[in-house]
Amino acid sequence: MEVAAFTPKLLQGVSPMRTKVATVWAAHLWTCLWAFSWLLPIFLINTQANGASAQKVMSICGRNRLSSRMLQGEPSSQLTGGVEAPLGEWPWQIRLGAKQGRNLISWFCGGSIISENYILTAAHCLESGPNAQYVVRVGDHNANAYEQGEEDYAVLRWRIHPMYNKADNFANDIAILRLARPIRYHRRVTPICLPHKVNEEPAVGTTCMVTGWGMIGAGNAPFSSVLRQGRVVVLSRFVCRDRSYWGPSVKDSNICAGYPDGHVDACKGDSGGPLVCYDEKEDHWSLQGLVSFGWDQGCGFAKKPAIYTKVSSYLNWIHLTTGNTV
Repeated sequence: MEVAAFTPKLLQGVSPMRTKVATVWAAHLWTCLWAFSWLLPIFLINTQANGASAQKVMSICGRNRLSSRMLQGEPSSQLTGGVEAPLGEWPWQIRLGAKQGRNLISWFCGGSIISENYILTAAHCLESGPNAQYVVRVGDHNANAYEQGEEDYAVLRWRIHPMYNKADNFANDIAILRLARPIRYHRRVTPICLPHKVNEEPAVGTTCMVTGWGMIGAGNAPFSSVLRQGRVVVLSRFVCRDRSYWGPSVKDSNICAGYPDGHVDACKGDSGGPLVCYDEKEDHWSLQGLVSFGWDQGCGFAKKPAIYTKVSSYLNWIHLTTGNTV
């Protein structure tokens, strides 16, 4: 048969070679259009699912039983070094560890649940190498006893911020963990809200809360066996950059929080854990900082408040890494 019988009129009269090339290109175009017609609905479904997941997080995040009352009424004598947190009061707090053998887990950092699949922590907590088997424990309170509601989750993969630089005073000290399976939420396990805007931060003088199982004092003080909490006040970066404080180590992507005379502070073992501030307008807590550094000379010392990674500086990176699911 003649080639022209199976080609469009526009191709009739064109040489057979050119006709063959045009036909092949037409076939490729048709294949691409057919594939697109199948992939577009899938893309839209995934986009809607991601949006629904983010909406789910926003509906339950940052809620606890006592809310803003945690910032009021505690006697100052109880604040020295922080106090034991009420059971289940900080449901987004996690413990981060790594498997050391078959049944042993070494716990060394904190972190925060930001969705059923993702955890936010400090980059310097993930220095065990590419073959590390990280584990996240949710719902924990007493580190020495199993409690109803606590559960362990294997970490599937992790992403350290590409500009993290420990040598540059822990610059960009933030990382995201992707869990191997979704977290099961309940009364003692829920996510924390993220800040709304890039570079949004609590005003100087704002009272916030820091939590963790870190060392309870300077020197050779032991690590806490129970989750502890402490009220801290956001300090001016101008003050914290003074030579008598931390000097130029404090960056715009940091939050400085504590007290000029020390006492209440984050310490070794609290790394990656949350600094949360209460939003009265939204009626929830939001994750403003991650414990980063500040105890190389001890904890709770005057003019040496802990330095936190400012979460709002990394919102775009967080949304990109998690596929806009938080």
